[in-house]
Amino acid sequence: MTTKARTPADFVTSAENPFLTPLATTKSDSSNKTPFRQSSKIEPSEKHLMEMDGFLFTVFKRYYAPAVMKPYVRPTVIFVFFTWFAMSIALLPYVKVGLEQNITMAKDSYMIDYFSALKEYFAVGPPVYFVIKQGINYNDLRASNLICASAGCSAQSMANQLGIASLRPLETRIAQIGTTWLDDYYDWLRHRGSTPCCRLHNTTGEFCSTNAPSHANCYPCTRSTSRETITNDEFKNLLPFFLKDNPNFKCAKGGHAAH
Repeated sequence: MTTKARTPADFVTSAENPFLTPLATTKSDSSNKTPFRQSSKIEPSEKHLMEMDGFLFTVFKRYYAPAVMKPYVRPTVIFVFFTWFAMSIALLPYVKVGLEQNITMAKDSYMIDYFSALKEYFAVGPPVYFVIKQGINYNDLRASNLICASAGCSAQSMANQLGIASLRPLETRIAQIGTTWLDDYYDWLRHRGSTPCCRLHNTTGEFCSTNAPSHANCYPCTRSTSRETITNDEFKNLLPFFLKDNPNFKCAKGGHAAH
């Protein structure tokens, strides 16, 4: 029997184990009819690796993969996936941003009752302000009628339009009827009760609050009881007093808190 070195043309594979190649080729006598065969036994290390397969691998190999690869299962899985994906995109605009406050608290926390009360009785968002550009004479009846919402104002005034918009909160996002400083100012000027809201000191001419201890030396700012009779000077000169007057039980129209 002769032996020769291996060349690229001498690579031979075995049907029993295609991953093994002989290191040399042999020639035997023609009288030897038994062909040369390589061993098909699994090495101990490979057998050990096959035995290390876990439970999850076994389930996927024997049950899950064969079931998913069936002809009628594959299109069903694809259909369900794309249907779920389309529904997720369609419902995306309805997802609320942020985390519910009560989720972050323990179930027995006293803050749960507080958050529940806010959600039930104070279901409004932040305040919204509508600002008018400067250059308007607010004491002009034609201009004020387009802004105010009290009696005598235009039905198409800004304040009335906002009031109509509050009737459709789901569309306009305005939850409540708004107020205007112009309406509050006119009510503050015209207030007539046991103690008028706007009063001036007889001697100094300074503003007298309704919380002042003595009322003997104070007199009403104006004798006008309607918007039509308030002069331009009264409107301009008394406005700073309105903006610094704090509302109280006797006069709730003070503009310091709201305006």
